[in-house]
Amino acid sequence: MAFITRLTSLLVLLFLASLAGAGLLLSNELLDGSDTDLSRPVSSTTTTLKVPPSAVVGQSVTLTARVTSDYGPAPAGYVTFYRNKQNVGQATLDVDGSATLPSGGLALGAYSFTARYTSTGEEGISESTEQTITVYQAPPDLELLLSPQTLEVAYGAKSAPVTIEITSRFGLTGKVDFSCSGLPAGLACEFTPQRLALAADHSATAKFTIRNRSAEKALDRGMAGVAAVGFVVLLGIGVWSGRPKLWRSWRRFWWVTPLLLIVLTACSMERKKRDGVERETGSRTILVNATAGGSTRSTTLLLELH
Repeated sequence: MAFITRLTSLLVLLFLASLAGAGLLLSNELLDGSDTDLSRPVSSTTTTLKVPPSAVVGQSVTLTARVTSDYGPAPAGYVTFYRNKQNVGQATLDVDGSATLPSGGLALGAYSFTARYTSTGEEGISESTEQTITVYQAPPDLELLLSPQTLEVAYGAKSAPVTIEITSRFGLTGKVDFSCSGLPAGLACEFTPQRLALAADHSATAKFTIRNRSAEKALDRGMAGVAAVGFVVLLGIGVWSGRPKLWRSWRRFWWVTPLLLIVLTACSMERKKRDGVERETGSRTILVNATAGGSTRSTTLLLELH
């Protein structure tokens, strides 16, 4: 019995010693800060990279990365930038979670860029999607081509359509607006569409016609014709009607129709005087213009006026 008692005491002492050792190890880990704060799990992050779509040979470009976490902008860390998978430099995040890095002049060609965020805290690592910069030998520009390049224009009628082809050069992209300049008085260009979207290094087409802005003259003639017909109809009713009351009513208001004719004629003469347009005949060269991204290019169109 004495042996069993001593053996039991020894086992109890060993168990208590193991508990003490485990407690000491746990306290050391807590004191040296190696354990994480379980009340706030590790935050995931998202990195986005912004670069210009194009550049000119030798032009310096700026790479901008922005990092966000589950709790807002990433609080601490740095971003490593890569060009064609090669490290080109690092930048520290500012208080807004942004980092920028200027890139020296690039040679002709296309380059892919990525940005990788590394935290100095507890945020997770993240990497941006790949962005591409195309380097051209000249600034963005556009080219215009008309078909046909000579157009017959008759006053009072709409011309045949002209096709205008716009080609992006050196990475130009954006909305293209059209206009004409140098047109004879009274004529105008009508584009379809008036504005179109042009992708970098692609082409697009639009059409336009030339018409007479004084089309309201035809409306004057139409209104005068209606008034004349109305006068004749009223006169016929008055002559052939056997109803005295209707005849007396017509005689009372017959003057309205000629008065309307006089007013319409005066308005037409006033419009002609206001326009002051003398129809031009023969050949006339005008400019067709296209504007996109701050660049404007023009091409000539020869009009044969009739």
